Amino acid sequence: MKKFNQLLLLFLLISAGVHAQEVNEDEIQVQPISNHYDWQIGISMFATDHTSVRGFGDGFFDFDDYSVVPFPAKLTIVKGLNRSFDMDVSANLGQIDNKRLNVENEFMVNGTLGLRYRLANGYILNPTSWFDPYLRVGAGIHHLDYQDMEFANVVDEQGHPISNGAVAASDHFAMTGGLGINFWFAEKFGANIMSEYYHMRGMEGDNIDFFQHSAGLVFRFGKLDRDGDGIPDREDECPDTPGLAKFNGCPDTDGDGLPDHEDECPLEPGPIENNGCPYQDRDGDGILDDVDECPDTPGLIEYDGCPPPIRVIEEPEPEAPKQIVFEDVLFEFDSFTIKMSEYGSIEEAAAEIKATDGFYYVDGHTDVRGADAYNDKLSQRRAQAVADALIKEGVDASKLQVRGMGERFPICNEDTEECHEINRRVEILRKN
Repeated sequence: MKKFNQLLLLFLLISAGVHAQEVNEDEIQVQPISNHYDWQIGISMFATDHTSVRGFGDGFFDFDDYSVVPFPAKLTIVKGLNRSFDMDVSANLGQIDNKRLNVENEFMVNGTLGLRYRLANGYILNPTSWFDPYLRVGAGIHHLDYQDMEFANVVDEQGHPISNGAVAASDHFAMTGGLGINFWFAEKFGANIMSEYYHMRGMEGDNIDFFQHSAGLVFRFGKLDRDGDGIPDREDECPDTPGLAKFNGCPDTDGDGLPDHEDECPLEPGPIENNGCPYQDRDGDGILDDVDECPDTPGLIEYDGCPPPIRVIEEPEPEAPKQIVFEDVLFEFDSFTIKMSEYGSIEEAAAEIKATDGFYYVDGHTDVRGADAYNDKLSQRRAQAVADALIKEGVDASKLQVRGMGERFPICNEDTEECHEINRRVEILRKN
């Protein structure tokens, strides 16, 4: 047992020393190492532990109960499947003791086929990590000559009862499960430790079950391909994402012929000339933006996606009155109430209109102060006030047409109160 302890201690010291050296090199500059290789080969020493079965792990670290087979006693060949799973074949042999049943120096050999799930797969741990743990399940054949030992009304060396009627034959079908760790010191070289539980199917109870612990060296080779797409990392432009050979290992998720890292719309197929994105129709006029000359304004196909040209019809400015037949009727600022002083002019105008058979405009005006829209309404009200006054004087309403001229036709252009007062007026003009 002292020999195993010394070997295990030496192994751990070498592991720590090599890893420490690797860390120092990393601080300078070391290329990341991926854990995905096609193949691995491991050679190890191992130890069996039959006494820790009861209570599942009780006394697991009681090294004195171990039965050690020195290096090299175990051979493992590993085939990489993808970034997460490996398949392996493991075989070991040597003279061991079953200290639970007090069986000494018997030849043991077993071989198992296993499946590993690696934690350094990019989902749980970094795939370039030096620390590479894995879970393993397996099945295979276990041989150890128990000389057809039958157990009945007996207890083992620890005082645990052994299943009555159990017969330990020489060969058994074994199921295994355990945990292992690879420590990668260099790109293709590392160390391995592993612990597994062996359960013998067809044997009642756990009479000959055992733990097996191993420690050794591991080597890996084959193409480095950490995303498992069949393209070696040294040739793969996207080494952590499965892709296509024609894009140097990069994916083309939408299948539009443009790899994802160059595709602005990697989930929607689109033409290469539009950076892998489909052409849009931003204005919703049914004409795609690549042929739409007005992509942000709805239009017609006959105008290349633009709206038809707008024909602007300009309304002629009202002509300035040409024939003034009466004196102006004036108003106060911002008012359409006729000054009392202006009623004489209205009476004269009414008498003249009634004496003729003509038709007349009654045009209201304002000064330049105020908004255009407001002045238009004010001038209309002034004109209407004069028209109403004419009708009260007996003028036929059908002879009058009221118009609001706003501030467009001033008769005085100076910015004085006198000039503004002159512009606040109503003019009566004959139509013909």
